[in-house]
Amino acid sequence: MASETDAIRIDDLIIDEETGEILQLPVGIGDPLEWLTFRAADAGAAEKAWKAAAGMYKKAIGELLNQAGVRSMQTQHGTPGWRGRTTRTGRPDRLPKIAEEYELTRRQKNAILACASELDAKRLDELLRKDLIPREVRDALIDESGSSWVQISPAKPAPPEIERVKRP
Repeated sequence: MASETDAIRIDDLIIDEETGEILQLPVGIGDPLEWLTFRAADAGAAEKAWKAAAGMYKKAIGELLNQAGVRSMQTQHGTPGWRGRTTRTGRPDRLPKIAEEYELTRRQKNAILACASELDAKRLDELLRKDLIPREVRDALIDESGSSWVQISPAKPAPPEIERVKRP
């Protein structure tokens, strides 16, 4: 059973959080469908503008962090910093050539193939730890790539207007 507090207030609008039922509308809005459609579109446009602005702010922050030679820096509004992720993927299409090059035994090839159709990099690491395959074989089967990004949590007042301008 829902309690009386399971609703969301947005200015003078109150909506049941679970069902979406309108519990209270602002005075003088006219057709609720028209008004809510306008508000939803307006909110979506504001969100899109904030995402675009945030992307450019983060790009500039990343450049400032690079210029300062640091990965993160504390400010009174939060701590922007570079984050990263490395993705490792075993490449099954390389196995035939690598098996020949490193003269792998049938047992070694079967152990590698048992890792999965994508050759799970963690499982290949385990085969190496168990001395079932040489390090060179594991390294030759795995692609490693990385990505990085700036992560911040900005406050969201009214969205800015964004326009393209020529560089000063």
